[in-house]
Amino acid sequence: MATRRVDRCPGDAAGPLSRTRRVQRAAVLAVALGLGAGAHGAERVPDAEPRVWVYPAPGQEDYRSEHYRVSLEQGSEVREAFCYRARSIWHREYPEPWTAQFFPMENNWVTFSFSGKAIVVIAPLNVEAVGVEVRPDPPGVSASLVAGSIRLEITRPGQYYVMVKVKGAERHDFEHPLFIFANPPETDVPSPDAPGVHYFAPGVHDIGFQYRVRAGETVYLAGGALVRGSLHYEGAGVSILGRGILSDRKLMLERVQSALAEKAAGKANAWDLNHDQMYRDQWATIFGDATGSGARLEGITIIESPFYMVRTHGAGTRFQNLKLMSDLYNNNGIVAGADHKILDCFFKVEDDVFCWMAPVSETRNCVIWKQDNSALVQLGYGYSYATHGHVFADNWVIVDRTSIQILDRGLFGLAASTGTTFTACRIENLKVWGDVLNVLAIDNWDRPSPWASRPAGEIRLRPVELAFRNVEITGTEKGTYWGPAMADLKDGPMRSRLRTEKEGTIHIILDNVTVNGKRLRSDADWPNGLLKQGQVTVEYR
Repeated sequence: MATRRVDRCPGDAAGPLSRTRRVQRAAVLAVALGLGAGAHGAERVPDAEPRVWVYPAPGQEDYRSEHYRVSLEQGSEVREAFCYRARSIWHREYPEPWTAQFFPMENNWVTFSFSGKAIVVIAPLNVEAVGVEVRPDPPGVSASLVAGSIRLEITRPGQYYVMVKVKGAERHDFEHPLFIFANPPETDVPSPDAPGVHYFAPGVHDIGFQYRVRAGETVYLAGGALVRGSLHYEGAGVSILGRGILSDRKLMLERVQSALAEKAAGKANAWDLNHDQMYRDQWATIFGDATGSGARLEGITIIESPFYMVRTHGAGTRFQNLKLMSDLYNNNGIVAGADHKILDCFFKVEDDVFCWMAPVSETRNCVIWKQDNSALVQLGYGYSYATHGHVFADNWVIVDRTSIQILDRGLFGLAASTGTTFTACRIENLKVWGDVLNVLAIDNWDRPSPWASRPAGEIRLRPVELAFRNVEITGTEKGTYWGPAMADLKDGPMRSRLRTEKEGTIHIILDNVTVNGKRLRSDADWPNGLLKQGQVTVEYR
């Protein structure tokens, strides 16, 4: 299907896109009149009015889940919702025995919009469900098993992991995870005919590498749209919105095939593709350059990325209700410029989920399935940035496994600071389900790392100050190394560490922090002790 795009010049309506525009205009009119609601978008609806919008299948059967069928109930109305599946690249393209230990077979998900209350009915296929849990589990969300089906009741928008327990299959919920993306009603659906609107209606669209978007323009992916390629924007005031899917699968597969060919030739191993300069810099599924201030990215699902998933450099970017899922080894979640907000998003990525490499950020109400590589919040790999004023609050973390490929990655990690400052940074109201390798892995020192160029000139280490309040880790600190281990921790227990050298300092405040049900009131309360080196102070409250 051809890309459906509204030209930047509004006077070109009589060109080859005119028939497509007529179809899109009719679809928008139908939504505005309440006809076929859920097929093409959602109009503004007061929160008190109960409604559900489901979206059509994308026309790609290889994305249909083989493990779940899902329908939506609201009152007496029942609608089937297309359940997606994206297979793990490690199982599909690089199958080896160890992949089953660390990577789920696939991601399964359903996305819809609603107001009021919705009942999600999940029918597991060819298995017998014997139990269910849902994470996170805030008030207004509950799950139950009724006659072999799962009934999930939702009264608040959010992203939910439904853990379906299956008779005779211990790892079904891990191997075939199911995610429910319950969106609020859309409020800013653009007209396809508006100047500067790139409109992608339901169906499959191929846009290629770095599809260009300019200042003030809007990219809209309607529910049921599957857009294949990557977006590159420049200039202020760009919006990327909708309920559709952006996939960079083609480039991802090219990247893997290149790595496998190098390995077969004896030139590399699978992990060397992490640091291939070909795939650095602008190789992101969504990339925004430094001129792209005030951008808004909202609502869409991003899958199958070849490198970074979202990397933006402009100030003041707002990320809201995004869903990011990929499992290639360098799939960072969001790397962003100064003064950005990340709100109500879902992440299941294979590298750093959040990177504090610019000043000021706010991350709230996000759900993170933490995979095995790198940190939940990466403070840095040796970049000399002036960072401060980060707030990470009201978030939920699901940990799937506790082993790692290299080094020993904490939930909050700093591999080397080379002069970066971290002050006025707060982590509050965080719940982590499961074991973690370590909570903190912070090295405030001047040492080279494989991931950053050494800054020029004299390096003076700066303070690292983090305050943690109301943090609960349900499991403990444990794990196993595979691959090279750091020499001073080799064969030792997994434990948190705080290390400095020269004039570097670390100051950590722990206010109501619990690990495995035990509140941390001293260094001795850590599961395996706390490794401290240099000018380190820890304040327990």
